[in-house]
Amino acid sequence: MGSVAMDSDYGATRELSSLQKQRALYRPALPPCLQGTSVRVEYGGAAIAADSGDAHVISHAFPHTYGQPLAHFLPKTANVPDAAIVTEHPPVRVGVVFSGRQSPGGHNVIWGLHDAINAHNPSSKLIGFLGGTDGLFAQKTLEITNEVISSYKNQGGYDMLGRTRDQISTTEQVKAAMNTCQALKLDALVIIGGVTSNTDAAQLAETFAESKCSTKVVGVPVTLNGDLKNQFVETTVGFDTICKVNSQLIGNVCTDALSAEKVLLGEEVAASKLTISDITKQICDAVQARAEKDKYHGVVLIPEGLVESIPELYALLQEIHGLHDKGVSIENISSHLSPWASALFDFLPPFIRKQLLLHPESDDSAQLSQIETEKLLAQLVETEINKRLDEGTYKGKKFNAICHFFGYQARGALPSKFDCDYAYILGHVSYHILAAGLNGYMATVTNLKSHVDKWKCGAAPITSMMTVKGWSRGPAASQIGKPAVHMASVDLKGKAYELLRQNSSSFLMDDIYKNPGPLQFEGAGAEAKPISLCVEDRDYMGRIKQLQEYLEKVKSMVKPGCSQDVLKAALSSMAHVTELLTIMSSLSYNDCARSCHPIPQTKSKARTMSSASLAARLLRRAASSQRLSTLARRSAHSSATSRPPVPLHRLHAAASSPSGITARRFLASQSPVSSSKISADENLRRVIDSEIECVVESEEGTAQQIDLPEDFPFEIIDNPGDQSIVLKREFAGQTIKATVYTNFDAEEDLNNEDSDAENDEDQYKPAVQMVVTIEKPEGSILEFECNFNDDELAIENMRMLNRDSNDKENLYEGPPFSILDESLQKSLHRYLEVRGIKHSLHDWLTDYMMGKDEKEYVVWLKNMREFIGK
Repeated sequence: MGSVAMDSDYGATRELSSLQKQRALYRPALPPCLQGTSVRVEYGGAAIAADSGDAHVISHAFPHTYGQPLAHFLPKTANVPDAAIVTEHPPVRVGVVFSGRQSPGGHNVIWGLHDAINAHNPSSKLIGFLGGTDGLFAQKTLEITNEVISSYKNQGGYDMLGRTRDQISTTEQVKAAMNTCQALKLDALVIIGGVTSNTDAAQLAETFAESKCSTKVVGVPVTLNGDLKNQFVETTVGFDTICKVNSQLIGNVCTDALSAEKVLLGEEVAASKLTISDITKQICDAVQARAEKDKYHGVVLIPEGLVESIPELYALLQEIHGLHDKGVSIENISSHLSPWASALFDFLPPFIRKQLLLHPESDDSAQLSQIETEKLLAQLVETEINKRLDEGTYKGKKFNAICHFFGYQARGALPSKFDCDYAYILGHVSYHILAAGLNGYMATVTNLKSHVDKWKCGAAPITSMMTVKGWSRGPAASQIGKPAVHMASVDLKGKAYELLRQNSSSFLMDDIYKNPGPLQFEGAGAEAKPISLCVEDRDYMGRIKQLQEYLEKVKSMVKPGCSQDVLKAALSSMAHVTELLTIMSSLSYNDCARSCHPIPQTKSKARTMSSASLAARLLRRAASSQRLSTLARRSAHSSATSRPPVPLHRLHAAASSPSGITARRFLASQSPVSSSKISADENLRRVIDSEIECVVESEEGTAQQIDLPEDFPFEIIDNPGDQSIVLKREFAGQTIKATVYTNFDAEEDLNNEDSDAENDEDQYKPAVQMVVTIEKPEGSILEFECNFNDDELAIENMRMLNRDSNDKENLYEGPPFSILDESLQKSLHRYLEVRGIKHSLHDWLTDYMMGKDEKEYVVWLKNMREFIGK
């Protein structure tokens, strides 16, 4: 494909329709920070990985490009004394390459880059590589001029330069890219693409820096999937167009069907561990419920990657992928499958079997667009509905489905006005990055939900967007344990999903639909943006500026002449905020320091907390600045001394340790001020008496009967003085014991930073954890480590213990639970459920354990008071 692509007539003047000619005349506007010939840059602190636990892996893999500062480009009116200003612009040679699948708006990135380069120095050259990365390796080039680009402005596709393979992964490819850059004397290489392409851009930047190659590498987020999203990137070029084009296509189908809609999200299916049978039943139940209202029409939207989220199909794909890697031919794969996989494979329709056997993509992922999931579900639903008809449980009309696949229709679409603007501006930002001398950065624009003149432009190190996956949802496992920019999934706790969830019932049962019509370039609909962009607040630099504005207001209000009360309030508040931020900064610093000197990890899975989560936790619980100070110190001490969880066989011995104390206790009262006239013992007695009084009053104000859950099968063993309880029962000749304890340093939903401000300390919930043992009269003991949260009962680990073994430290405990086959994980969850260990215990256990902890705390305080009083 490479040689054919590179011999194509790329860069030739296009034949344009009347609409295309009109669109080619549109010129995007620039925000103030990109106007003029000077480049003004404000640098922030070092940008580190979002997950501090990944920092040591990323920093070791990218020692030259990890930890670089964020960059924010400023308008000429900005008053930032320490901003760097670049006024001289020598001629530069810049290469640009399309890496990845076509996405509407890609041409405008090149147009914007071309205009920025020439505006700052007309002697500069922009060199495009023909045929994508294959052209980069082979040094097949085309100089981008006004004449070349004239018929590609605001146009879809990638046909100005073309594309071939999607990655620069092997050592030979990286060397070939560097040889090209050196041979052509490029000052910069701009790579246009998605998550894989920008991961490759980061690797090139690191290799170039290590080899002292002067070429800088810049990444641009362009992908129609919209899955390159993080704290710095709000959306990608092409996603807006795809949403609008597909909305028209879906709207047409809805109008034709006079429909209601049911939406399936792959992330939702994965989180709920739904099987193919579960999904079939859900759709059938929806069909039946609508039929009972004489509604025999509807539309089901199915994501392309759904098959990877269904546990048994995902496992089957993994097994097939492994056989591909071993060189087993397609004809012989079915005979090499394991028994369960073979049974599932035989159950599937012949056309699905054929599609599952296709060779993976160049990035080792399955060819999801070729797997007709919609036809599979249609056939399974029809079979189930017919079964219900025969049984008499469904009395409606015969089910008949018409399948549509929307995959390629929007790739070459004319880009929307938003994507035209966004891509063109990213091209300009790419030049600003080059002018600032930055390497390994991605061009970013934030505050995209606002008008263009309010967009904020900057650059973030690509390494700060990386994560290290310990597992993979898809059959491609090449990125496990390796730093990479990974695809962002739908946030099931985000505002966009919550909006969908709130309306899901009406979408299912009511005939609610609207047809947005064709993509609009002006007038009604032209300025519309995806809901997911408008409802989420991802404007990182905007929040920085908002904070700076608050600080300026404080400076203007607190100055000579202000009242004593204002001065006291400001001093107290700022002192405690400064203390909190100092603590958080030191934690982040310690994380970075540990990342440079990794320590051996235990087999247990450590639960770490990011600084952002810590901040959210502290601020939610702090009801006053004095409380904030106390809680900050305690949380910092807790995080600084955190260790991996105690091995399960030691938890029982540690159950009586008095370390599990809820932070809010120390917030219940304000400590009396010490006086030199009062002895230290007397002062401590007063503090304890005050604390006891406040806790008792709190208990009396919130006391309520905690009812047992329905069909509660356990005996409760609650010994005074213990911080844990034991739930015990006999079941089918087995003794089930669940030792329940609370982790007050790992409250639930720490990352929900968008929760209302009212979610203060009264909304605080500790994490409920338990160790479940299942024993028979003889033989081994099965042990589970579990965590409760609002969504599910999560099994963190499990092991088989030999009751007769004296060497428990050296006992093989089995693989981590998270890497077990998903069908096995699901079966183990069900195994616990039938024994009474299930998520429905969550609310009762939380209330019971918090009540127990308060009682134990009062006893502990009284014992201390008695000791001090002697």
